[in-house]
Order: sequence, then structure tokens, then C-alpha cells
Amino acid sequence: MVMVFRILFTIGAMACVAYVVAVALRARGKRSGLLRLLADPRVLATGLALGIGGLVVDYLWSLFAFPF
Repeated sequence: MVMVFRILFTIGAMACVAYVVAVALRARGKRSGLLRLLADPRVLATGLALGIGGLVVDYLWSLFAFPF
């Protein structure tokens, strides 16, 4: 079960990295549909939500489910 939360964190981190790379490439003049899709702020918001949510739930799970 803990691995599920860590996978969510990893997916969230990858989404944040994809957003930053897409914004940087668009700033350098690259144009494509995929970059436009990844440079949407909703990608960053989703990545942060998954990443922070995965970390918090993983912490709470380890704190309350396995206290010893």
C-alpha cells in the first residue's frame, strides 16, 4: 500500500519536471502541440497535488498504520 503513495509522488514529480521543461522550451521559441499541452498550469497543479498528497498520505500511513 505504501508503494502506491510513493508511485503517486513519483508521477507528481515527473509532471512538475515536464511542466518546467515545456515552459523552458516554449520560452526558447519551440512550438508544438505537445509543448503547449504540457506548459498548461494545470499540469503543474496536478503534479503538485499528486506529489504533496502522496507524501502526506505516505507519512500519515507510516505514522498511524505502523507506529512501531
